[in-house]
Amino acid sequence: MGDYCTLMNQSTIEGIVRFGTGVRVMSHVYIPSRTWVGDHVFIGPGVTFTNDRFPGRIEPMPTPRGATIEDDVMIGGGVTVMPDITIGEGSFIAGGAVVTKDIPPRSFVIGVPGRISPLPAALDRPNIRELTIQTRSFWDPRSPYQGESVWPDWWPDKFSD
Repeated sequence: MGDYCTLMNQSTIEGIVRFGTGVRVMSHVYIPSRTWVGDHVFIGPGVTFTNDRFPGRIEPMPTPRGATIEDDVMIGGGVTVMPDITIGEGSFIAGGAVVTKDIPPRSFVIGVPGRISPLPAALDRPNIRELTIQTRSFWDPRSPYQGESVWPDWWPDKFSD
């Protein structure tokens, strides 16, 4: 596991997994053995990676093989990534997509099954480092107090009964 990696609550990492530097894994993510994750990768909530297309049905049982996620990839919430898939550098996987085949670098993937298109110009940049490299958590007592800045103006001070 590289430096400055963040793993949020209720996520599972099993077996042999490689994380580069600045990997951010949100809540409820499943990452099986033999999954490789590059540097500065964001994995949204509820993402599921798999490592066997036909678990328990092929003899002799093949060695599981997870996905390879290259550097600066953004994976939206609720995505499913099938086994033995490579997601190329700088790609953006939209929330809810199902990735069933290799994704070339700098691609945009949307839908079920995932449809590949060129990365829009507005998204053709590395992931923001403040998102992937966090030296402290939001709740760390050494972090500056966010206080009022995180409470929307349109929310009441207290909830009514």
